Amino acid sequence: MTNTNFLAIADLHGHPDHLDALLARAAVDIPEHGVVTLGDYVDNGPDIPALLDRLIELQVERGDRFRCILGNHDLAC
Repeated sequence: MTNTNFLAIADLHGHPDHLDALLARAAVDIPEHGVVTLGDYVDNGPDIPALLDRLIELQVERGDRFRCILGNHDLAC
């Protein structure tokens, strides 16, 4: 992994729109950044399947500039 700034995002809880809004803002403020999502993707929220699909897309798009960590809500499911 190269020396990259990382954006840490937690507690998305089924909100892919929130993830995309954060990524759009980061693209302006930190053009070359990696992403670490800190879990709690499930358990409530309007569109859990779309959020999970988006996380998979990010892994494909960003490769080693993306890390996805499970949270307690994810492990409980």
